[in-house]
Amino acid sequence: ADTLRMMRNADVIIFGVGRADETAEKRGLDTAQLRMLERSQAVGEVLGDFISLDGQVVYRSGTLSKDLMADKPDATRIMAAGGRRKSRAILAAVRSHPPHVLVIDEGSARAIAQYAKETKGKDHFQEADYA
Repeated sequence: ADTLRMMRNADVIIFGVGRADETAEKRGLDTAQLRMLERSQAVGEVLGDFISLDGQVVYRSGTLSKDLMADKPDATRIMAAGGRRKSRAILAAVRSHPPHVLVIDEGSARAIAQYAKETKGKDHFQEADYA
């Protein structure tokens, strides 16, 4: 109860990003859920939401933190993630849960920039999304 109260009174929300496959395994999703994530082309997970590269939520797990965005629309949102392996997940997360502040490492930044360059005009990527 104290944790819920503190979360609802928070002025800042700090959250991370995971790869969909790794997070699904850690959370023990069953075979049917894993197949659905694969068919939906989920690449990332943020705040309990599994998301596709274009930022669409394809599956919501029953986690408490997903309600934070709705409960605290004026809170400062800080997204933190790292590692080249998470670059597609980070890109998807920024599209689905836009942060006020994004904290990533150089490897992730370079991978995202390279992906954006390679897919310009072929994907939903818009330079204005990251200006």
